[in-house]
Amino acid sequence: MFSKNNPSFLEKILFLPFVLLIRLISPIFYFRVSPLKVARIGHLVGEVEIFLCNKKVSDQSLMTIDFFYIRKNEKICNQFLFSKVKKKIIIIPSSIGKIIYSINTSLNKLFNSKKKFFYDLNLHYSSKFLKFNNQQIFLTEKEIEIGKKMAQKINLMPEDKYVCLICRDPAYMKNKFPEVNYEYHSFRNNNIDDFLLASNYITERGYKVIRIGNVVEKAFKSQNSKIIDYSSSEYVNDFLDIYLPSQCEFIITTATGIDEVAAVNRKTFVTAHYAPLGHLEYRVNKNFLIFKKYFCKNKNRNLTVSEIFDTEGAFYEKNEYFENNQIELIKNTPEEILDVTKDALNYLEGKKVNYDKNIQKKFWDIYYSKRRKSNKSYYDEDINCIINDNYLRKNINLIK
Repeated sequence: MFSKNNPSFLEKILFLPFVLLIRLISPIFYFRVSPLKVARIGHLVGEVEIFLCNKKVSDQSLMTIDFFYIRKNEKICNQFLFSKVKKKIIIIPSSIGKIIYSINTSLNKLFNSKKKFFYDLNLHYSSKFLKFNNQQIFLTEKEIEIGKKMAQKINLMPEDKYVCLICRDPAYMKNKFPEVNYEYHSFRNNNIDDFLLASNYITERGYKVIRIGNVVEKAFKSQNSKIIDYSSSEYVNDFLDIYLPSQCEFIITTATGIDEVAAVNRKTFVTAHYAPLGHLEYRVNKNFLIFKKYFCKNKNRNLTVSEIFDTEGAFYEKNEYFENNQIELIKNTPEEILDVTKDALNYLEGKKVNYDKNIQKKFWDIYYSKRRKSNKSYYDEDINCIINDNYLRKNINLIK
């Protein structure tokens, strides 16, 4: 009955009276119809959590009712996660939702509407609406017990404390989206072996390390029985993909989709190999971070944080932008990753995290000031992040 792709002219004509009625009654009942991203775990869990938390604290003077539809041609990334999301929001058939959304966007332009009649789902976190005690998407006690039993198959016992490790590589995107060339994003890919030193140290402190990720490029090889490569095991499934990062002590990440499960569960973060620098988001719990340096071939030196923003390099999202501007991203060393991991362990165990407050302040003064001028859609607030002290001291020229 309905077209599979963009709404046809006839479909718009047929639905126009209904949409006009929706807009007419909006002073009393405000109906919003919005597209929902379901193909990537990060967007699905993070954007819905943000929407739910934001709605809890937003102005409720209007009776606002939200409907969502799955964007065209998108396959659901994780059936278990989707089942959790469906219990929190109203999802309508895509064939209907896309028509209403298309008509509303056209009418918004025509009438310069103050109301959008849709909600802009995004991954911008803020302390204004995200708190420790207002998590919306979470596992039930029964699901946690099921997870504990399933996790024993990978040698993770109920009494074990563990840390999740996720390292972005090209395998997932190639496997899930073979029709799309994501090579332009390869500057975000990294080598799992860079995390072996830190992983061994974590086990010495009494934890297990669980490498997560649904599809990976290569195995995480180790003789350490407390380092478990779940991603390369036969037990990978949609449920454990969500259970493991939701229940970990903290997560080590290179900033990739599935770490949003940990963010939604208010977990502490260790972030390494981070780029681009300008995209840092607020975390409810601490984010201990080191980032890739921007080596400028023309200047034959690393760019300062100010220069990274001044050249717009803080927001480059394609390889070609770095290449065209003669910038090479320098990855963090295993030793640097170990240092920032120690920060998170000390924080988690209630021990002192050593850092120079003056050096931190100088970095963040520059960062916030420069990002504020960029006019990007980030919340202007403290993002609850600490740059590793040794990393900043060794690279003090970055904050000149």
